[in-house]
Amino acid sequence: MKKIMMISLFIFLFLIPVTVFAEDDEPFQAMNLEGLLKDEEIEADLSQYKETDEQVTIYLFRGHGCNHCYDFAEYLGSIVSEYGSYFKVVSFETWYDEKNANLLKKVAKFVGKKEAVPLIVIGRESFSGFGTDLENDIKDAIMKEYNSEEKYDVLVEMEKTEPIPIPIILLSCGAFLLCVFLLFSYLHAKSYVETNITK
Repeated sequence: MKKIMMISLFIFLFLIPVTVFAEDDEPFQAMNLEGLLKDEEIEADLSQYKETDEQVTIYLFRGHGCNHCYDFAEYLGSIVSEYGSYFKVVSFETWYDEKNANLLKKVAKFVGKKEAVPLIVIGRESFSGFGTDLENDIKDAIMKEYNSEEKYDVLVEMEKTEPIPIPIILLSCGAFLLCVFLLFSYLHAKSYVETNITK
């Protein structure tokens, strides 16, 4: 019975930090190019557009109602006939979605840009804001990443470098040490009882 209690205590102490500090696994609310254009009420001919795994991902962090975000979405719609086979879009609305806003903060910090919309990330290139002066830079970034032998995805790279939260480490270590202490206390008490009872 005591062994079952010790094992139960051991498992319980390790599960507490994992369940209390577990990350929210709910996916981010994101839109592809078609959803973005529809959300911004922009008309574009997407009849020849198809998303594939080979395309470069353009990450767009935007605010619904942001003029520069709208301009960028409109620009993407205008180049889809010429460049649509090279890119796909993952758009995160950040003004009305707190989880997406938190992702914007993390990505902006990771790429060394300010937390403002639109934030556009294409491979290793990132752009804060949008205007006609960036149109050629956007096209160049798409083609550079598309032709690159080593594809770069900012969200994948961020995940690789994200540290384990301190509370999880501390609670796990504390729970482990407590279990070791209780186990040794139990074994010591058991040994003491067996030694004194057998005499």
